[in-house]
Amino acid sequence: MTRNVTFLVTIKTTVFNVVRYPVLLFGLICCILTQYFGSSVVVFNTNIIKYTKPIHISPNVYRFKKQINISQVDTATCQGKKLLVYTCNERCGGWGDRQKGIVSAFLLALLSNRTFVIDLQVPCDVNNFIDPNMYDWTKCREYVNTIPENDTETVFIGKIASLIAPLKQENYTDSWNKTVIIVKISAYERIMNALRKNPIADKQIPWLKEYTNIEILNLMLRYLLVPKITLHQHLKSYINVSTQGRKKLVCGHIRIGINPSNPLDDSLGDEYFTRPRQNAVFTTLKQYSDPSKYVVYLATDSDEVRNHAKSILPNYINLDRKIVHVDKHSYVNSTESCNGLYTVLFEQYLLTKCDYLVLTRSNFGANAAYIRGHSKGLFLYYQGRVEPATLADIQKIYIFK
Repeated sequence: MTRNVTFLVTIKTTVFNVVRYPVLLFGLICCILTQYFGSSVVVFNTNIIKYTKPIHISPNVYRFKKQINISQVDTATCQGKKLLVYTCNERCGGWGDRQKGIVSAFLLALLSNRTFVIDLQVPCDVNNFIDPNMYDWTKCREYVNTIPENDTETVFIGKIASLIAPLKQENYTDSWNKTVIIVKISAYERIMNALRKNPIADKQIPWLKEYTNIEILNLMLRYLLVPKITLHQHLKSYINVSTQGRKKLVCGHIRIGINPSNPLDDSLGDEYFTRPRQNAVFTTLKQYSDPSKYVVYLATDSDEVRNHAKSILPNYINLDRKIVHVDKHSYVNSTESCNGLYTVLFEQYLLTKCDYLVLTRSNFGANAAYIRGHSKGLFLYYQGRVEPATLADIQKIYIFK
């Protein structure tokens, strides 16, 4: 009894002192943060404080495969199945947007208890360069084409609230009664946040709340997609030759938007594409310009940026293939766009292998960082500067929808 009274008196005194002297509370919090995160703090602005302690995600995809527990289908068993198809037969964003669309659509397939199909034919069949990994999304593609139009429904899920709201409560197993549901999706974060509130998801996707949105992207993109052997071998050979098996691979991604090399792209505004942005990235990359220790690869949508990199970085490397936006150019020159798709896939997989990775705002680069799976050597451009960051900072700073 005496021990309990003493404990209560101690707690009461501590609370009183913290309330009376707020600085004690601040000091206590700072002490805890210093012990846990270390003394290195990066301040991007007055509202966002970031700690440079690496966050490693890369959860075990084989454990995830057991959790997801989907029975594989073969071509013979497609008949009689309910199917959900992710497609892009018109403008639906670049490869980064499409990756997020694929993940969102796959979750909807799980939620509605449907067999999942990816049918990306624009600018050319993505299966030319990408294979299914642990789930074969190609098996029923041909069968989908045999389903009559009156037994097919196309659903668009965008970023506006009216299109997202039903995801929080809808029972799609009942409400989607057509054999084939074709989904066109232009969102990820909002879809994920809505699905986590859907009571049906607790039953159909019980593991969903176990992982963060970052981890889901990491797992799903590895679970569903793997580069074809030719692409994989090209990538492996390119890295080995470039690094000579000993140099560090330093990578950057600068997204410009509409420019002479990419005239059909969108203008994304001065906030993201002013000259200081490029200068800030190059200032960081020049710290790794020693050819005996590093090689620098810069992915970009601008020949001007490429040429500048060549002029200031003695250890700069690049594929030097024609710059193409796979969405914007696909209706102008399909062959050229298909070659561009290969380049995009090559460059993103390359970014996942980098020892150091410097990003500007784009889903393409963000997804590369998520697949890479850790924050060591990660830098983000923000408000005119490049600073060390964690994977968790990407969404907080760039605010993708």
